[in-house]
Amino acid sequence: MSTEDVFAGLPGYDADQQREYEREAAERWGQDAVDASRARIGGWTKQDAAASMEEHAALSRGMQGLAREFPQCVAQ
Repeated sequence: MSTEDVFAGLPGYDADQQREYEREAAERWGQDAVDASRARIGGWTKQDAAASMEEHAALSRGMQGLAREFPQCVAQ
């Protein structure tokens, strides 16, 4: 799958912004790191992409719960 295939359809996805993120990642960590990430995603099926998105959502929900439970630890 292409990066766009993985993220297209997500609320707020912007292909131009994705290209900017990839440019910034290449500056910070090198083009090899960006290429390696693309290669990993390139082997994904739609089910792999959906599982990754669900895992991300579950992590986000967990962090939100922790932020509610420990508000003193959240940067203001």
